[in-house]
Amino acid sequence: MNSSIILFADTIETKINQIVENARVLQQHGHEVMAGNVIEQAHVVLAALEVLRQEEIDIRGT
Repeated sequence: MNSSIILFADTIETKINQIVENARVLQQHGHEVMAGNVIEQAHVVLAALEVLRQEEIDIRGT
C-alpha cells in the first residue's frame, strides 16, 4: 500500500472533520443553511476519500 496516498487522505479527513466541527458551531449561532451546506459538502469529500483509500488498497492487493 502506498502509505503517502493514505497519509494524504488521512490528513484531508482530519481537516474536513475540523471544518464540520466549525460548521456545527455556526449552526448553533443561527447559520443553519450555510452550515448545513458546508456539512453536506464535507460528507461528499469524506466519501470520496474513502473511495480513494479503498482503490489504493485494491491496487496494492492485486
